[in-house]
Amino acid sequence: MQIDALLIQLDKGHCPSPSQVALDLLDLLQNPSAGVNEAAAVVRLDPVLTAKTVKLANSVLYRGLRPTVAVDDAIMRIGMQALARLALGLSLIDVSAAVAEHFDLARYWNSALARAIAMQALAQRVGGWSTAELFTLGLLCDIGRLTLACAAPEECAEVALACTTPEELRHSEQLHFGFDHRQLSAALLRRWSFPELMTAAIDPKQASDGLRGNARFTSLLAILDLARSAGEWIEGLRSEDHVGMLQQRCEAWGFDPQLLDDVLDEIGNEWQEMSRLFELELPSEAQAKIERLRHGLTTAYPRNRDAPAPRVLVVDDDPASRNLLRRILEPNDYEVLEAADADSAMAVMYQSTPRIAVVDWVIPGMNGIELCRRLRAEFGARLYLLILTAHYDGAHTLEALEAGANDFLTKPFPRKVLLAKLQMAASMVGFVAELEEEHQSSQQTQRELSRLNEELRRVVVKDELTGLANRRALDNHLRSAWAQAQHHDHPLACIMLDIDHFKQINDDFGHDAGDRALRGVAELLQTHSRTGDLAVRYGGEEFVLICPHSDLCGSLKLAERIRAQVQELRGDFPAITLSAGVAQMTSAMSAPEQLLRAADQALLAAKRQGRNRVMASNDDDCAETAS
Repeated sequence: MQIDALLIQLDKGHCPSPSQVALDLLDLLQNPSAGVNEAAAVVRLDPVLTAKTVKLANSVLYRGLRPTVAVDDAIMRIGMQALARLALGLSLIDVSAAVAEHFDLARYWNSALARAIAMQALAQRVGGWSTAELFTLGLLCDIGRLTLACAAPEECAEVALACTTPEELRHSEQLHFGFDHRQLSAALLRRWSFPELMTAAIDPKQASDGLRGNARFTSLLAILDLARSAGEWIEGLRSEDHVGMLQQRCEAWGFDPQLLDDVLDEIGNEWQEMSRLFELELPSEAQAKIERLRHGLTTAYPRNRDAPAPRVLVVDDDPASRNLLRRILEPNDYEVLEAADADSAMAVMYQSTPRIAVVDWVIPGMNGIELCRRLRAEFGARLYLLILTAHYDGAHTLEALEAGANDFLTKPFPRKVLLAKLQMAASMVGFVAELEEEHQSSQQTQRELSRLNEELRRVVVKDELTGLANRRALDNHLRSAWAQAQHHDHPLACIMLDIDHFKQINDDFGHDAGDRALRGVAELLQTHSRTGDLAVRYGGEEFVLICPHSDLCGSLKLAERIRAQVQELRGDFPAITLSAGVAQMTSAMSAPEQLLRAADQALLAAKRQGRNRVMASNDDDCAETAS
């Protein structure tokens, strides 16, 4: 059988091939002038893809401040490339069910998904690559295996039976078919108009002389090699001692072996979410395999710690959730105590006096918020409280903070974010504990603790990256400014700003460049805001300015000045623009949240009308747009 003869079977429907909708979306990607409206028109032809697109846009991977139900908004959020990869992957999964008797489809697609997420994670950390494009390449770089299984299921099963490694499998395929599945994968992607750089990376022997030695091509080979290795180990095609080989490959390609830990984090965090989207069921041992591989990396490259972290009380009625937290925390030198309800938690607190408690919002009897209030009342500032919640909106966040929680974390949470929050918690409670031990009986103790509490309060209301106020500070300040404005009958305005296409900056130039852009905008906001204004990093790439004694007209002028200055901003990051929405407190508003919501809606309108502009939330003589 030759590759050309096999490709003919694609047109006869005997092998997996993209749906027409997927092919149309791939064609749109090649058209620089194609926009969201054209993509939305194609997506609406497929009701399943429409539902999946909206679901992906509202998932933990892409969600923003507002849920969306509109296809065009969903496409704008996830991007055209991510949309195309979703359509392509879904269509190939759907048409391949006939080979299940001879080929383990679930195992194949779960491995492909893990490999795709690894490619995405490596693209983010290496920089200079589109994460959406590399996700697609990771998902499809071994599609030749599935195509061969469709074309000759019994022969493929027989060939694979005696092979124990991917190398042996490709050698056997060469002997039996005259080509291997990687060569077939490259041919298929060429047929689907993938760039030569990607098809050559799948089958480097076929690379042109112009690509050999090319730095970008070498970088892609390294990323693909590491992602394939991780996927092969997870699929069971590599032995348990594969950890050492992965580390050697990292070093050979010039990467820090700790990079693998980040990649495994990404797989662990996104694998389950993406599996649901592709309607795949993860194997029961999947997470356990990731943890074993991570443990091997931790053993080979242990972290440096000056002292062990304190005890952590985990309060959750779900044993699986408690086990997950234990698996994350214990390898990082935390002593984990468990409780399934509020009464058990209080008993553990009195008996073992942990200084950190991780509390789930929903527990039997007294819920997590009520337990927070009780713990704070009885143990004071010496206890650090972290609330876990499935809620993402500001109202739930504010409720948790008002109940005494130091911080909150949304489920499902990235492992590294949890560890970073607990590291900060350990530093805080450790400092408090030292003060208590040194000055426990003197008035000096009280003065030092008061100073510490004030310092901790300042830390809690400050965004670490930009130095601006954070959302907690915004909630407190806005309530006070609202009350003052009502009492003295003076105007109050809100400006909400968002860096345009910020995800693309991270994808194309790396997160470090994105962070530098955020700091540049923050410095500009501090320079141009008036005395009495509050500049806030609201979340991600969004900022808020609260402007007391400012009406809509004045705030529009301020927002336009900021927009113009950002457009001229230059630094060690790419050129950026921002959109802004402006709102003024009106008599129709009954709560400060409505002012924020009005500014947010104006911001959304600015984005829909082309970005890099300022819009007001209501009609007014001054309410002009700027572009």
